[in-house]
Amino acid sequence: MYNKSFLVLLFFGIVVLLSSCESEGPLVTRTSEESFEEIREIEVNGKYLEVSYEGIENASKVTLNSYLEVPENSDLDVKFRKSGSKLIVEVTGNAVQLNFFNFNGGDNGFISLTGPEDIKLNISNSSGSIDVKYVKHDHIDLQVNSGYINALALNVEDINLKASSGSIKAEGLVGDVKAQVNSGSITMNEVQGDVHAQASSGSLKLEDVEGTVSGKVNSGSMKFNQITYLGDLTVSSGSINATNAGLGEQTVLKSNSGSIKIQTPSDLTKFNFDLSANSGSVTVGEQKGSKRLEIDNASEHTIQGKASSGSIRIMN
Repeated sequence: MYNKSFLVLLFFGIVVLLSSCESEGPLVTRTSEESFEEIREIEVNGKYLEVSYEGIENASKVTLNSYLEVPENSDLDVKFRKSGSKLIVEVTGNAVQLNFFNFNGGDNGFISLTGPEDIKLNISNSSGSIDVKYVKHDHIDLQVNSGYINALALNVEDINLKASSGSIKAEGLVGDVKAQVNSGSITMNEVQGDVHAQASSGSLKLEDVEGTVSGKVNSGSMKFNQITYLGDLTVSSGSINATNAGLGEQTVLKSNSGSIKIQTPSDLTKFNFDLSANSGSVTVGEQKGSKRLEIDNASEHTIQGKASSGSIRIMN
């Protein structure tokens, strides 16, 4: 017991000592302000810095502003280079030691970009935020390991958003969206296009989507409002709640542990139903069943649903 206690105290003593040594050095700022012509694509690796891009109507050049505050002996810096019509921006240097010992958050800064609306973006961060707005293109990739993504007013055919641990918030999107979080939440509002969302542990909250919504949550909940069509939705542990959500030929509803409640403007007589609930009731309109409900309306499309533990209710 004595040896273990001594080792623990020794470890924390070393940590405190190294932390004090690291913080003794004065902080310095490293800034950049540059403009670039004829840029059609931007790739950013911001590591822990906040990264933002704003598309400006009729803009012809890309403007880069960066700010970094670090200890004087740190080799961290923001580097950039142009390769043809592509601008590459990245944080260089070793951030691991700095982040480990800097408990006061002294390592801070940002990378701010403005430029044309029509541009291809590929932005990734290890830990930090990504904020992108007013972009038009056929493809965009935004990815963060630990942090959040904010996307506003994107008119992009294929929108890929991924946060390993954090949140995704999006509003005013035009295009098909793929969004994924391992641990966190996905919130979207005003989307014109299909949405496929996935969360290992977290929640999905979507509102005003003109398209088909499909998704999967391992542990969490789904909440939808004003959706044109519900697609294939699966929750391992949690519930599915939807209001003013249309049924379609792709609609499949599954919940291993939780209830399914759908309020829809769709004509229920236009679909067949094959629904089961191992522990709970099943309701479609005025028709009810104890554990299983099959309705044959001579339709070409059948709405399938299963709740292993919970109830299913579909109503107008």
